[in-house]
Amino acid sequence: MIPCVLGAILIIWQLWAFYFQLITQARIILLVLFSALMSFIIGEIVVTFCYDDGLLIMNMVGFGILAFYCYTLQHKFEFSGPSPWFFSMAAICLSSTWLRMIFKVDPLEILLPIGLSGMICTYVLLDLYYIMGNYSADDVILANACLYIDVMYPMRCLHNLCELSDNLNLLDVLYPGPPN
Repeated sequence: MIPCVLGAILIIWQLWAFYFQLITQARIILLVLFSALMSFIIGEIVVTFCYDDGLLIMNMVGFGILAFYCYTLQHKFEFSGPSPWFFSMAAICLSSTWLRMIFKVDPLEILLPIGLSGMICTYVLLDLYYIMGNYSADDVILANACLYIDVMYPMRCLHNLCELSDNLNLLDVLYPGPPN
């Protein structure tokens, strides 16, 4: 696992430091290699230290992201504001009822996996909002690289969550505007 970590650090350094000097194909190849290494590293950490909890959280995150996808299939409401977040959190909470039985988790112990899954889905949603404002492929690649750096450095993740949520008005839930 140590060579994978060193390779991931080298690749993300190349992407971060020389992003604008690299051609698009090199950026894509480096990001794919980095994604594969990070998937292996995160998977190895989950299997080694917290297999059942990791699988539980990954399943809940999968349901949350599936809820984002299902939300895009409807045409009545626009994919903006806090509505997709509530839809995702509802999917996570509903899936937790039967995942709790499958993984034999105490009702109070399921709150931590729900919180972590909600945080990951919130970050994905805020990252989607950020990406939706910038349509170029370069911005998407850079945003994905930032996501992996945030996973490795949690304080930067917290900073980005605060920065990305500046444009998200959660008071729209309490005081909704007129329907579209």
